[in-house]
Amino acid sequence: MSRERCLQNLEKIDFEKHALVGIELNTGYCRVPPLDPIQVVKNESEKQFVVKISYVEPREPCRALSQYDLWLLVPKLPADYTVKFEVKGKPFPGRN
Repeated sequence: MSRERCLQNLEKIDFEKHALVGIELNTGYCRVPPLDPIQVVKNESEKQFVVKISYVEPREPCRALSQYDLWLLVPKLPADYTVKFEVKGKPFPGRN
């Protein structure tokens, strides 16, 4: 996304109520891969939120491997909590 559009969208975020969490992904795609619905699990004993991201691996990796940032808008995190990301690629359908 262009910087200008990102800034326009960020101006609408109430950071008293929300937070942005992000991760840089390297998936083998030239662009954003097809993602499964993202799951967020609260682990109270560890005082962390686990963000589970899964995607289908490409049939063939892009020749010009690229990376991109994935940003998620979440409710404001408690001060003593951390965020952990779990990223998993799933085999392309029909591939073992």
